[in-house]
Amino acid sequence: MKIKTLHSGLIAIGLLLILLGIYRVSGLQYQAPTQEREYIIEDAKVIYIADVYDTYPEAVAVTNEHIYCLISPEARIVQINKETTRIMEMIALPFAKAEDMVTDGTYLYVSEWRKPPRILRIRLDNLAEYTVLELIYDSQATELLLVGDNLYVGQGTYIARIDTGLWEQTGNLDNRNLNGEVSLGDSYFMESLAAENDYLYACATFDTARLVKVRIDDFIITAAATPSEVYGEGLAVKDGYGYVVCTAAPGRIVKIDLGRMVEVDKLVLDEAWDNPKSGVVVLGNCLYILCEQGLVEVDLERFEQTDSWVISGSSREGITVDDGKIYICR
Repeated sequence: MKIKTLHSGLIAIGLLLILLGIYRVSGLQYQAPTQEREYIIEDAKVIYIADVYDTYPEAVAVTNEHIYCLISPEARIVQINKETTRIMEMIALPFAKAEDMVTDGTYLYVSEWRKPPRILRIRLDNLAEYTVLELIYDSQATELLLVGDNLYVGQGTYIARIDTGLWEQTGNLDNRNLNGEVSLGDSYFMESLAAENDYLYACATFDTARLVKVRIDDFIITAAATPSEVYGEGLAVKDGYGYVVCTAAPGRIVKIDLGRMVEVDKLVLDEAWDNPKSGVVVLGNCLYILCEQGLVEVDLERFEQTDSWVISGSSREGITVDDGKIYICR
């Protein structure tokens, strides 16, 4: 297995040096760093954003022309030119803390970390235009997932469903209830959402990890699995299997047969690849995971770690896939 290191002055496959000048954004002036900001790592494009305001990237979303990075603790969205990686605009959100962001190509959707939470919908062609929807239950919003015209929100022990056309909440599912019986307890917190073949999957964690299976048609929990690890914060699904990524040192991945909802395998990452969170994506036959040290590649057919890159930065959440490339805000 090869290990590559990425930071100023070192390259993996290719390096594009971008020198940024001084920009004025939303009335605030900052000196953009004069250092390498973009690295091409095979199929991955790594964008360094954490140095803008010494902030933490919570999420990244990509459109045809732009990359959008959600940063905290002061909730802001940074708009970046996709080709040049120059920062075009920065907007402050009406939130104290934002948690996740997704796009459908027309709008950005942003979740708020508060009780009760709000979901912000921002027009991509006019970032100053937005609407706010407040969810009905008093629990923080975490992960967002778009499936067709519905936006699903992990909200504490609940999963909220929003019709993006009507822009109203059309469902709310309590993950404690499985076929009429309390199954997960009050403390399990929704951390990641994924969907495949008419089912929604939610990874819930507080101590022992849980994976919940929800039929999208009628929005009902049909099964739950209990992986043999704790703190399952990341989730990906592919070809009938779920991969629960657990925060540990080193990180662990539990493989779940989604048809039977049982654990079938487990992988422990190589030493020093620690504490992955919800930053997990699938590209081709590989799973890519953000750890404290950088990015790890796992071949899903062989179910083994096959590559890794040491990348500067701290975010283990700001990652997405678009048009065959991985975009990371660290």
